[in-house]
Amino acid sequence: MTKTDFIFTREHALALINEVSGGSEVALRIATHAFAGTIPDGDAFDDLNVFNNAGIPAIVVGALGETDRAWYLDWADSVSECVETFSCLLGAVGVDTSSAVAAAARLPKQIERGEAAGMVYVAFREAAEAAGYRIIDINEGSDTYCLAIVPTSVAERWLWVKMGAEHGYIGDADHQFKNALKAAGLTPRPTPDEGRMPPNLAAV
Repeated sequence: MTKTDFIFTREHALALINEVSGGSEVALRIATHAFAGTIPDGDAFDDLNVFNNAGIPAIVVGALGETDRAWYLDWADSVSECVETFSCLLGAVGVDTSSAVAAAARLPKQIERGEAAGMVYVAFREAAEAAGYRIIDINEGSDTYCLAIVPTSVAERWLWVKMGAEHGYIGDADHQFKNALKAAGLTPRPTPDEGRMPPNLAAV
């Protein structure tokens, strides 16, 4: 995606966190304090110091990482690690993952390092979307994915919005795992050339 000229504000970040997390008070509180550069007395937000004075994408990822609707996935995770992550992600919104787990169990035993995440995503993508959800990528430029599960309407509202940094954007997980989708005979959803404007906060 190319650079855009609009500004992704703290208010946009808080609205995004609210929608993705399903209104998590913990996530919103972490982000609010991180933006203010303060640590709430008596709370065990051990990682909050990391986010103080950080950019918006890092704060968004850090706050969402404290919820059950966003999970970290390392690019080099094994099949079993990826299955556990996607099971937790979909399970957070009550999606039945039994068929996806069974499909992942049929994957080849020997998989090159870095390929498991995409292959397991393919197995879980159908279950998520059949239940009305999409898996999105809250990207801050790291090689560790922050994947979140959201209703399709929320995904469509925020997908491809840039978060103010060169590598910070809300992406479709199809983009990250497009090679695995193609290998499975599936067509990834297209990635736009330009980032989108943030949604109107009055409509969120």
